[in-house]
Amino acid sequence: MTVFVEGLGIPRLEYILCTTAAHVAQAHGLHQQSFKSSILSDDDLLNRRWLWWAVYCLEKRITSRNARPSGIDDDNIGIIIPDTVAEGSTVDIETFTLMIKHAQLSSQISRCITSIRALQQHPKDLLGAVDSVRDQLHQLLKSFSTDLTVNSGPLVSNSFPSTARLLQALYIHCAIYDSLMVIHSAFFYPWVSTLFEKDVDPSICLRVSSWSAAVAEACRKIILAIRSVEVNAATPAWLAIYYPMYAHINLFIYVLKDPALETVNSDLALLEVSAGYFSYLEFITESQVSFTLPRVTTNIASETVATLKKRGDYGFKPPCISTQHAGSSPKQMSQNIEVDTEDQEHADLREGMVETNRARRKSNEASITDFDIDFFNLFTTIDIDCESSLGINM
Repeated sequence: MTVFVEGLGIPRLEYILCTTAAHVAQAHGLHQQSFKSSILSDDDLLNRRWLWWAVYCLEKRITSRNARPSGIDDDNIGIIIPDTVAEGSTVDIETFTLMIKHAQLSSQISRCITSIRALQQHPKDLLGAVDSVRDQLHQLLKSFSTDLTVNSGPLVSNSFPSTARLLQALYIHCAIYDSLMVIHSAFFYPWVSTLFEKDVDPSICLRVSSWSAAVAEACRKIILAIRSVEVNAATPAWLAIYYPMYAHINLFIYVLKDPALETVNSDLALLEVSAGYFSYLEFITESQVSFTLPRVTTNIASETVATLKKRGDYGFKPPCISTQHAGSSPKQMSQNIEVDTEDQEHADLREGMVETNRARRKSNEASITDFDIDFFNLFTTIDIDCESSLGINM
C-alpha cells in the first residue's frame, strides 16, 4: 500500500503507511537475528532478512524525503545484510546492497546533520559531520559496477539489459546525489545560512564557499540523468517528479545566488533542459500532470542574469554564501558589498532586515528551531495531488 500511495503524491499518507509497516515489521521481530529452527528453513530466514531490509529502505527513503522522523532506530537492528538469496529469488544482491547502504547513510544524515539537535551545534561540528558523510557517499558512488553507472554523456537507456536495471541505476544515482544536496543545504539556502552568521569565521567561510558548487554539481548530475527517463504509467513518482524537481529548484537558487559565475550560461541551459522535461511530462500525460514552476523559474533566472549583466550589478550575497569575499572577515565582507545608487532604497531595506535579524538574535528570540525542517527539502511541501500557488496542476 505504501508503494502504491507513493505514486499518488500525498506525503503525509505515505509517511503514515510506511512507518506503520516498519512498526509492524519490528513487532514481528524482523529486525532481530533469527536462529534456525524446525519452523523456519534456511530459505525462510534469508527471505525474512531481505524483507526487513526492503522495509528499512522504503521507510528511510520516505522519511528522509518528507523530512519526518524515522520509526526505525538503527542501533536496535540486530541483523546484517545478507550476501546470498534463497533459491528462486529475484533479488539483485549488488543493487539491493547499494540501496541498503545508501539508506543507512540517509539515516545518518537525518540524525547528525538535518535534525533540530544537529542544527543547534557549532558550525565547525556540523562541518565535520558533513565532511564525513560526503566522503562515504563518494565512496559509495565509486563502488558502482560498470552496468550501474549513469554517464552524463549521450542517452544511455539502450546500454542497460532491461528497464528494471535502468530504473535501479537511476534510483541509486539520483538518491546519492540527492543526499549530497541535502547534506550541504544548511549553508546553501540563504534563509537558513543567515542563522549561522554570528558564528562565522574566515576559515568556515572558505570551506562553505565550495558547498554551493557541490549542490550545483549534484543538480547537474540529476538533470542530465533524467534524459534517460521514458515516462509512462509504470514510471515511479520519485523518478518522474521528485528528483528532477528538487534538482531544478536547487539549481535555480544557485544561479540567483551568484549570477556572475562562469558556469551560469551552462546552468541556464540545464534549467531549460529541466523545464523541457516537465513540459514533455505535461504533453505525455495530456496535461493531467502539469508543472508551471520549472518554466517560470527558468524565465526568472534567465531574465535576472540578463538584467544584472547589463547593469554590471550581480546582487547581494550574504557573507557566508559569497565566494568573492570568502577570505575576508564578516565585517570586511559586509563593507566590500557595493550597491548602485539607484538601488539605495533596496539597500536600505536589506540593511533594515539584517539589523532586525541581529536584534532578534541578541534577544534570543531567533533560533534554528524557528525554521521548519522542511526548508532542507523544498519539494516536501508540495502535494502533487492538488493545485497550489507554485503553479502545480494535476
